[in-house]
Amino acid sequence: MTNERVRKAIMETKNLIPDYWKATLTQRLPGGNGSTMDANSVEELETKLLEANWEPYEHHAIEKGCVGFKTNDIGGFFGMISLEQVAYEAGTYEPLKVVNPKGLPFSEVELTQSALRSHVKYSVIILGQEQGKEVVFTVHPGHPCTPSKLPVEQYPDGKIVTVLDIMNTGLVKWVKF
Repeated sequence: MTNERVRKAIMETKNLIPDYWKATLTQRLPGGNGSTMDANSVEELETKLLEANWEPYEHHAIEKGCVGFKTNDIGGFFGMISLEQVAYEAGTYEPLKVVNPKGLPFSEVELTQSALRSHVKYSVIILGQEQGKEVVFTVHPGHPCTPSKLPVEQYPDGKIVTVLDIMNTGLVKWVKF
């Protein structure tokens, strides 16, 4: 039942919001933005997601109205670091780049220089409602992170800000790298 629910949500996403689905998968390929999964093409990743064995998964960062599932069939590199850790290790004037790879109403931030990422042996998929259908909101290796609430109008893709700028908003807890 769980696997079928996830598969159905994947197909609903692909049919209802195909550009978003492709951007989501593209972002998770090696060289992508933030966390990346063990797959070399959009087609390979989609096949792995459809064939994976999913189990229900709860985590405090999964927002109300959404449901999470976890698989040990797909690993990847966890490419997130807490904003507080960046401030502690790099300082509050460390530059961050605003990114919006999926074209959402909220932007995210990433370090402008690369950092080490750790390989994890599981992935999480989060489903939610879109136009009355259950769809994939996100999929990634590793645990969920509280989503950014940076309004894209004030923080457009490509804008450079500092850690202090973002800390002062109170709208971001995690940074991609």
